[in-house]
Amino acid sequence: MKPAEEEAGFTLIELMVSLAILGLVAAMLASGVRTGLGVWHRVADKAEGGDAVAAAQFALRAVIERTQARTSFRGSRPSVAFIGDRDSMAFVGPAALAERPAAARDYRLTLGNDGALSLWSANSLAVDADTPDRRRVLLHGASRLDIAYFGTVPPDNRPQWRPVWRGMPRLPDAISIRIGFPAGDPRQWPVLIVRPVAGIDSACIVDVASGRCRGR
Repeated sequence: MKPAEEEAGFTLIELMVSLAILGLVAAMLASGVRTGLGVWHRVADKAEGGDAVAAAQFALRAVIERTQARTSFRGSRPSVAFIGDRDSMAFVGPAALAERPAAARDYRLTLGNDGALSLWSANSLAVDADTPDRRRVLLHGASRLDIAYFGTVPPDNRPQWRPVWRGMPRLPDAISIRIGFPAGDPRQWPVLIVRPVAGIDSACIVDVASGRCRGR
């Protein structure tokens, strides 16, 4: 039979080993929780970024598809009221559904130095229609905006993608919008290709006396 001192010493050793094992298990659990939270936050951030991109693409598609092929007489010859460059686009479209009936609006899509992809607009009948009175920020944190226009242009009249579309008699057949993000930004922008429903200004009846659309 072992002395009481030996039994007490053996029990103390067991307690120390048990505490060491419990400490190791606790450390492993804490590490697992931190890893799991990190994965969760990364997935949540990616999902949130994806939702923002999807919302921006939906908004752009909705307004660009309804672009109006208004005839403009600002230049030396009539052309469609549409100015498309590589990094900006100006066009005429209907007012928001909640505002109708209302005058059409002059829209402009730009990317600011602050990384905000913005859709500016102004009442097309206003005296200062060139000065936007509304700004809708579609996306934050973008670094590049690249727009291209598909269609036929004189003198070659070959259907192809072009970096500029201005002074043309009709709208482009399709519009491609690409957005870039800074390095390390996990968001991805699938190439957005939108086809305007209208082509030419079928509502324009030229007045022989004025050379402009009748009633405008």
